[in-house]
Amino acid sequence: MAFSTKKEALETVIRDVQMFPGFKAQVKFAFDGSGSLHSEYLANGFMQDMIEKVGAFAIRLDDNGEMESVVFDTGVIDLASATEQNVDTFVSEKILKPHANEIFGGTKIAQAMDHLLNQSALGLTAQIVDVVAEAKGAASSLFARIGQSLFGKKDVPTTSAPVASKKTSKKIPVIIGIVTDGDTSDEDRMYEILEEYEDADVFWLFFPIGHANFTQLLSGNVQKIKNADVIYFENPAKVADVDFYRQVITGTNTDMRFSKISSKFSGAGSSNKLLNWINQHR
Repeated sequence: MAFSTKKEALETVIRDVQMFPGFKAQVKFAFDGSGSLHSEYLANGFMQDMIEKVGAFAIRLDDNGEMESVVFDTGVIDLASATEQNVDTFVSEKILKPHANEIFGGTKIAQAMDHLLNQSALGLTAQIVDVVAEAKGAASSLFARIGQSLFGKKDVPTTSAPVASKKTSKKIPVIIGIVTDGDTSDEDRMYEILEEYEDADVFWLFFPIGHANFTQLLSGNVQKIKNADVIYFENPAKVADVDFYRQVITGTNTDMRFSKISSKFSGAGSSNKLLNWINQHR
């Protein structure tokens, strides 16, 4: 029930902000598994709620209808894909049960970014077939066979003139989300990746959460990167689903502490970055 409510909230926001509803991408997420988030995984359900929220977003937009994800500290662990069927128990069944003894160390965001980039087929193309053209060819063939049967004409062609199926190649863009609460020890590499891929078909969503020191992301002008945005949620469980998805898609931060700090930096960014990027990749 909770997941279906999130899906409904997301569809409401997609309509309200006039996002192209047919948009699809490779959507991947990296979840911070450092020691500072230990209680958020084990005790208060904080991370489970966050994963359900971003899971609904990812599953809706992903070209395969699932969320590929990793958990990271100073290493990176591939997780089972999140689906509608398993997302409600994702923390307990897909992270803690198999990997609790492997995480809760330090934080290396760039390492997770590199890992997901290596898994992403940037520039991958999908063949889009014009089914109308194919349908016309099939219909012509059918009428020819009917005519032959009714009138016994040997010269009635059983197939129409070849109708070329119209196929177009469409690049599948990539959205990578990073959910974290702390400073990364590979900060320089993180900025290198963002600059290196600024013109690539990838959009970066950074989600500092809890008591995150988001100053590191802001001071490095992550929001100045045209294909990256920073959205802060102190406690995602306390944010209504509609408000959550509106903030993600439009890039509006409603947390006053975050807004006050972000206003101090020249790279504070602009609204609708993800929305505009999605509509440009329709």
